[in-house]
Amino acid sequence: ILPQPIDIGAAAIVRGITVNFNDYSLLSMDNPATATGTLDTVEIYLNAAGVNVYVGTFYLVSGTTYHCRDVEQLGAVTSGSKQTITGLSFAVTAADLIGGHDKAVGGRIWYDTAGGLGTQLKVGDTLFVDNETAYSLQANEMMSLYGTGTEAGGAIRGWAQK
Repeated sequence: ILPQPIDIGAAAIVRGITVNFNDYSLLSMDNPATATGTLDTVEIYLNAAGVNVYVGTFYLVSGTTYHCRDVEQLGAVTSGSKQTITGLSFAVTAADLIGGHDKAVGGRIWYDTAGGLGTQLKVGDTLFVDNETAYSLQANEMMSLYGTGTEAGGAIRGWAQK
């Protein structure tokens, strides 16, 4: 069986408003990771360019506390269209959330205040491996951050020779 694709997060599209990506760390409740493996591609749509953007994977510890499993630095991210960043390698486990933050002043991510499953919000930067932080649920909201990758494991089944 070949490893299957993984996806996580919501489509990177133009949405109703934008949010300062450098003021908040945001986790997407939409489309938790579909499998365990490695993410290698991120799609993000910013309205104002990000200077030092990071993305990560997060899992629920309890209540509203999430643990940062892994992080990748995207660096400077252009605004005005969906940006696809490839060549990444960060761990994801089934049911993880994807999150992001611009560690410098600048980035504004496309965001909706309705129609989603919600975002988890924290003022400041929480994108550090093994960081555990309590977030505030922003019900029904969603952002333009999406990731894909490949499931861990799997094996090709060959034909036995007789």
